[in-house]
Amino acid sequence: MITTPLSALSYLLAGFKLLHSKGLKRYVYMPLMISMLIFIVLISWASHLLLSLVDRLNSTLPHWLQWLSWLLWPLFVISAGVFIIYTFNLIANWVGAPFNSLLSQKVEELISQQTSPSQDSIFSSLKDLPRLLKRQFALVLYYIPRLVLLGILFLIPGINGIVALLWLMFNAWTLAMQYLDYPMDNHKISLANMRQTMQSQKLKYLIFGSLIMLGMLIPLINFFIMPAAVIAATLMWLDENKS
Repeated sequence: MITTPLSALSYLLAGFKLLHSKGLKRYVYMPLMISMLIFIVLISWASHLLLSLVDRLNSTLPHWLQWLSWLLWPLFVISAGVFIIYTFNLIANWVGAPFNSLLSQKVEELISQQTSPSQDSIFSSLKDLPRLLKRQFALVLYYIPRLVLLGILFLIPGINGIVALLWLMFNAWTLAMQYLDYPMDNHKISLANMRQTMQSQKLKYLIFGSLIMLGMLIPLINFFIMPAAVIAATLMWLDENKS
């Protein structure tokens, strides 16, 4: 069993290596194609909105301030890019929930060389979609109140820098929780027990979540970070639960 904190990187790299393994590809590429279509729609909508905002800005600025549009354009582009990336990842996680659950199961079968009799197809997994979405919603309920609290603390002068660091750590923690949830949910392990498991190796899971967060910001890698993280979390869970 690999238990060192830096082993999180090894698991994630292993996740990327297994993306094209036989029996896993369909669960990687089907949600990816759906997410890509959503991404194209988001790009088209954001581009149209961005051009409209710039045109409106140019029409309201006096002639001698037209040069400001050249300064605001990069700001708009960066803001739109960040919005699209986070929105894409949010939608991709909801779209990929049934696929990710099956992907985690298939990884277990690949490693253990044993076939599970349940949920052996995408269509059978879709029957379990309400429960999967309910579980995802429970994670959102865990996330939102703490995010609001950090937002309030960020408004207090003098502690902004500390709160910003806490915000990054919290996001890393919840990302690790989100992906570890797939193998644990397949084994009907409660969220409370999952958090207890994570508490025993906080640093490793913080590093794991931080690596996922970094991958989400890198073009091209961000398309594959979700299935790679699901595989990595499953491998991690399997190693930690070897008898």
